[in-house]
Amino acid sequence: MNTTSVNINALQVQKPFRHLVHKRLAQGTAMAIVIAGVTGVGTIARAENLEHIQKLLSTKECQRCDFQGASLVMANLQSANVQGANFQSANLSRVIFAGANLRNANLAGSSLSGANLGGADLTGADLRNTDLRGTILTGAVLTNAKLDGAALQGAIDLPSNIGTAEQYYQWASESTRQKRYDIAIEQFTQALAREPLHAPSYFGRAIAQFEIGKRSEAIADMTQAHELFKTKGDRAGIESSDKILVAMKKPPESNEGRGGNGLGMGMINVVGSLLRLFLIR
Repeated sequence: MNTTSVNINALQVQKPFRHLVHKRLAQGTAMAIVIAGVTGVGTIARAENLEHIQKLLSTKECQRCDFQGASLVMANLQSANVQGANFQSANLSRVIFAGANLRNANLAGSSLSGANLGGADLTGADLRNTDLRGTILTGAVLTNAKLDGAALQGAIDLPSNIGTAEQYYQWASESTRQKRYDIAIEQFTQALAREPLHAPSYFGRAIAQFEIGKRSEAIADMTQAHELFKTKGDRAGIESSDKILVAMKKPPESNEGRGGNGLGMGMINVVGSLLRLFLIR
C-alpha cells in the first residue's frame, strides 16, 4: 500500500492535536491510520505506510520497514523483530520494545521517552537526537549505536560507557537548582565516573550532600575540588571552594525553618556569583 495524505477536515476532528492513532480490528485485519505532526484543524498530514504498520501490529515482524514519522504511542511491541527498520522522527513514547530486535534501526530524531527497551538489541542503531528521557535500558545492547545529541536525562540503567561527563554535570546542576539533591548526587557521581578529575562535579556534589545532611562527605568532596582547582591553577575555583569549606566546617548557627544544614541561599550570599558559576558551567 502506498503512502497517502489525509485531510484532517475529512476526519471531522474538532480540536487541535499533536498525534492521532486510530486502529480498527475487523475480520482479523488490523488497519492503522497514523497521523504525525498535526498542529491544528485543516492541516494536511502524511499518513504512514499503513501496510507496514498493519504488519508490525499484527505480527511484530517487519524488518527494514518504513515507519518514518509514525505515532505508535504505548504500542506493545515486545520481542518485535524490526531490524533495519526506519523509525526516523517517529513518536514511540512509552512503547514496549523489551527484548526487541532493533539492530541497525534508524531511530534518529524519534521520541522514545518513557519507553521500555529492556533487553533490546540496538546494535548499530541510529539514536542521534533521540529523546531517551526516562527510557528503561536495563540489559539493552548498544554496541556501536550512534547517540550524538540524544536526550538521556533520567534514562534507567544507562550503560556506564554511555553519556558524557558534561551531560551528567549539566543534569546534576539542574537537579541541584531544583533542590532534587539525591538525584543530583547520583548524576554528579556519574559525571565523575566518566571524568574522575572533574573539579566542578566534586564542587557540585559537595553542595548537594551538605544540603541533605551529609556534612563529612560534603567536606571531603569540597576538599577534593579545592585541591583539583589548585592543581589546575583555577583561581576562581580555589577562592570559592576555600570560602565554602570554611562555612561547611562552621555552618550558620540558626537553621530554623529550612531543611538541610543551612548552605543553599545562605552560602550563595557568601560567595555570590562564584557559586552560581560552578553550578552552571
